[in-house]
Amino acid sequence: MLLAMGLGRFSFTAMVPLLVQTEQYTKQETGWIGCFNLLGFLLGAIFTNYLRRSLRLRVLLQSALWLSFTALLVCAFPVGFIWLAILRGILGITVGIIMVLSLALTTTVIPRKYQLCGAVIVFFGVGLGIAFSGAIVPVVLESGVSTVWMMIASFGFLALLLALWGWRGIDDT
Repeated sequence: MLLAMGLGRFSFTAMVPLLVQTEQYTKQETGWIGCFNLLGFLLGAIFTNYLRRSLRLRVLLQSALWLSFTALLVCAFPVGFIWLAILRGILGITVGIIMVLSLALTTTVIPRKYQLCGAVIVFFGVGLGIAFSGAIVPVVLESGVSTVWMMIASFGFLALLLALWGWRGIDDT
């Protein structure tokens, strides 16, 4: 949730003023990019059950994690309006998948007495990602849009490594 939702989905909100101020995108374009992100989220959440029937849980979630990181990283490059909208849509899809499956997975693999703590940690990632994005953008603003995206993607890479590390000992269901 830290990588996909906290950084992947909500980092764009912190970036909007910078993207408009540097005239990389208009206000209308940033609105459309946000719309693609939300639409992706809805599609990801709606189609998760279908994907879950077709793919193993580990494959689905780890693919969503890798796709989230890759899309977040590519945002650091000046790819243009259409591509950024597609990347943000992809991030929305992966967030929908991870949101639906991560809490269910967490509560099934954690001993009952730690389930509440596990659920809190899952959602803590969202807040941490939002806080990091909101804090890093003003600090490295002077360095340019690509640098800000790269900093967010770097933190996302650490979140990816942490998530992959967390799979140790979990049965491939």
